[in-house]
Amino acid sequence: MARLFAWRGVVLGAVGVLVGLSAEPTARSLGLALPWLFVGLSLRGWAFRSLGPLGRTRDPAPPAGRVEAGPYRWLRHPIYVGNVCIAVGIIVSAALPATLAIGVLLFVALIYALLAGRETAQLRDLPVREPAALGAAALLRSERSTFLSVGALLLLQLFVAVTR
Repeated sequence: MARLFAWRGVVLGAVGVLVGLSAEPTARSLGLALPWLFVGLSLRGWAFRSLGPLGRTRDPAPPAGRVEAGPYRWLRHPIYVGNVCIAVGIIVSAALPATLAIGVLLFVALIYALLAGRETAQLRDLPVREPAALGAAALLRSERSTFLSVGALLLLQLFVAVTR
């Protein structure tokens, strides 16, 4: 599972590029995608704000404690839920055939379910910690790569649609 954690961005980025290359977006599909993207990005932002400066990590080792503030009061893995919402938005915007869209979404959900299971096991017996919340500027810096990735995937879809 540590290997999947380390390579999750590459695997899911490749899926995003394949979706983008298969896209046939329309104004309607882009409009339907925006609420999903907004919810996903907002949930991620709220979760990272609640995690504080220790939220962003590439280290697969278990954390020192668990957070129960912010969205963690209601969801065990709000970042992963946000990522799945973003994936739904990207898939909806691409206007893929239904079977392909469902297959991609199931693959993405499986990846995050596996990661969530691993993380749940790591957090099970850890003490609750109260990190300092990230400020707005630090949060925007922290999420910069997410905003750029989502924007790049949408631009790829538009480019493919225009050049067809």
